[in-house]
Amino acid sequence: MITILVPTDFSGVAANALEYAVAMASVTKAHILLAHVVDIPAMAAAYEVNMGYISSQVLADCEKEMQTLVQRLRANVAVEVDGICTSGKLVAQVNEVVSKYKVDLVVMGSHGQSGLLDRLFGTNALAYMNNAHCPVLVVPPTATFKGIHNIAFAYDLDSESTFVLQQLFRLSAPFQAKVSIINCLSERQLNIVPDQPLLQYITEHFAQENYCLVQRREDDVVTGILSFVQENQMDVLAVSTHERILLEQVLHTSVTKQLLFKTQVPLLAIQENPYAAEVKHKFLTQLEESN
Repeated sequence: MITILVPTDFSGVAANALEYAVAMASVTKAHILLAHVVDIPAMAAAYEVNMGYISSQVLADCEKEMQTLVQRLRANVAVEVDGICTSGKLVAQVNEVVSKYKVDLVVMGSHGQSGLLDRLFGTNALAYMNNAHCPVLVVPPTATFKGIHNIAFAYDLDSESTFVLQQLFRLSAPFQAKVSIINCLSERQLNIVPDQPLLQYITEHFAQENYCLVQRREDDVVTGILSFVQENQMDVLAVSTHERILLEQVLHTSVTKQLLFKTQVPLLAIQENPYAAEVKHKFLTQLEESN
């Protein structure tokens, strides 16, 4: 069974992401796992109280709230739901839960860019996307689930994206969604790797998948991607995240951050370098065997 992890702080934004995740789970027959992470040292410092005291009190309150939420969901939705509370830093704790419970997808909310506080929340989402141990779907506060029929994958023609495409098609399969692989390049970008060989590679190795290839020359890459998403009524925008040299990392993070703040549809981030080497090896072996 597929497991979808939904980190929550019990806010409205988190509730919207949970609603989206539950709707996805109803299609994929997935198990929903809710997780609340409490940063005890930060809270103790903020309120100038004893860490041991706040740890026991806050965790007890969170577990009670989590139990109430889980019971309400079980009474109203036709999917399997469980919840856990833990303490520590968000990224590390969520990744620990991902590993322990073999999570397939993390669905989390983002506050967008309407103010300073919202930017901080958005930065947290970006930080987790770049360090996640499985694919992450970040749901904007205004997004609602209307099915996933069309997915745009903002592809930079990087030769290391084979594994990302494999995961993307695996995630899109239960929805029978069509994937539009879009490559937007500005005149200022350096095209280090020739386009044609990589496009040919995609065509040869993913012939059985439901996709199309789109290339657009745009002065601004982010604007080009978002325009394509809007013009073609995409339901999800997908990007890849992976380790790069410093300059590439800065440029790529900037683009991903802009997309995270500006997209009106959920942003799916897929990691090229998964935490478990055996997982990547398994996917690539299956890909080679199928071809």
